[in-house]
Amino acid sequence: PTLKDITSNPKNLDIKEVTATNIPALLPDVAFAAINSGVAMDAKLIPSEDAFVLEQVSLTSDNPYINIIVARTEDKDNATLLRIVKLYQTDAVKQIILEDFKGSQIPVW
Repeated sequence: PTLKDITSNPKNLDIKEVTATNIPALLPDVAFAAINSGVAMDAKLIPSEDAFVLEQVSLTSDNPYINIIVARTEDKDNATLLRIVKLYQTDAVKQIILEDFKGSQIPVW
């Protein structure tokens, strides 16, 4: 979205459009900022602690940023690929994601 997408501003907020990578340096000077998790992590922010709101996602979410494991139709029963999915979608991997990515990546299996 851009400033052109704003259709009303009843509170007369002073909204500025800024390059995403510049937002962390501006945080001390603004009341509110929207920042994606990758930029936040690069700035040493911890999304699960520093954010006051995080997106809720689920397997049925229409969020375009959810990563999924896919295969060609002819490989849908490939034993090696099925094993990779099984090994990846475990509680152990989920815990690593939660600890290492601190809210910037959210396992949804």
